[in-house]
Amino acid sequence: MRRTRLWVVALLLVVMTAAVWGQSFKATLVGVVSDVQRDAIPGASVTLERADTGERLSAISDAEGRYSFQQVTPGVYVLRCEAKGFAAHTEQNLTLEVSQTRRYNFLLRAGGIAETVTVTASEITINTEVGAKTEVMTTRQIEDLPLNGRNYLDLAKLLPGVQESPEDAGKLNTNGTRSDATGYIQDGISNRIDRGAGQAVVTSPDTIQ
Repeated sequence: MRRTRLWVVALLLVVMTAAVWGQSFKATLVGVVSDVQRDAIPGASVTLERADTGERLSAISDAEGRYSFQQVTPGVYVLRCEAKGFAAHTEQNLTLEVSQTRRYNFLLRAGGIAETVTVTASEITINTEVGAKTEVMTTRQIEDLPLNGRNYLDLAKLLPGVQESPEDAGKLNTNGTRSDATGYIQDGISNRIDRGAGQAVVTSPDTIQ
């Protein structure tokens, strides 16, 4: 069975208020490529590959070693950097969350591209790039928390500022806004009915991760 990746204000179900509905739920990744002396490495090839779909993005570092990926669908990625005269560097588990701007700086050591430095566990980082606030419910929480009625939206009610609409049963209010200001994004695609502002498709909790 294909499992749907769902974020509850991350986990690819996105519940957004009217203030951010017009903004993208997608993530941004920025960083600098430099050597061990902290000198910038221009012209480095940086690739970002989504672990579950194989979707690949690429970028080249500029004269100051900077690179960026904009409008990236949240998920888990493999990030790789290659530069002539340096050992390649691979990050195996880079998680990008909803509306997150994350920084990942490469520090390359001298060597051939055939040599690869691999990091298998992404370190926990604090988002200092933007002031947006998001909440993440992990796969473990989704699996462990009981669901009376098997409605996965009940999980969203556990997040700060989210409650069921008193006027529209089964719909959510976020931070005091109306239910028609709430959007639902599943696997990077809108799952929202324009009229009524509910979900277009109700997903089984067994398919959510």
